[in-house]
Amino acid sequence: MSKLVFDRHAHTLTLFDRQGNQPGKSWLAGNNVDSGHRLPGQVGLPAGVYVFKFDAHQRHGKKKGDTSSGSFGPMGIFALEDFSYQGTTHSGVGIHSGRKNKADGLKRSGPEHATHLCVRTTDEAMSMIHLTSMQDPLETLTVQDGATTLQSRTFIVPRILKTQA
Repeated sequence: MSKLVFDRHAHTLTLFDRQGNQPGKSWLAGNNVDSGHRLPGQVGLPAGVYVFKFDAHQRHGKKKGDTSSGSFGPMGIFALEDFSYQGTTHSGVGIHSGRKNKADGLKRSGPEHATHLCVRTTDEAMSMIHLTSMQDPLETLTVQDGATTLQSRTFIVPRILKTQA
């Protein structure tokens, strides 16, 4: 299974396939969280490992927002499993592009444009992630703050699977 690594300090997102190879380069990425969506004591997603949903590539349909300047970019969003932080469950967080030519309140656009806790990257990155995930599904996103990575912190809310009688 493929993996993504987001380095907040370097502002990069790197894709690794199941053999540990990089199918592309590292792309520009940001996790500038809108002030109304910040986690207490955090600037963005806390350092740790997050698990992608089994059906991770969730496009937002063929709606107006699916453009380079839309909310999620032309490739939609790769969604993470819901996770809990300080007793609150967060859902709808993931990796996407968008806002290429639309500035936020601080005049940032593209990968630096504010999100609701998601990691925003480039359309080029999302295309490579999509192509790779077709053969090698995404498993995890590791968030690191420069040299600080808390690999032992995995943020997921366990999925309860229904069993057939």
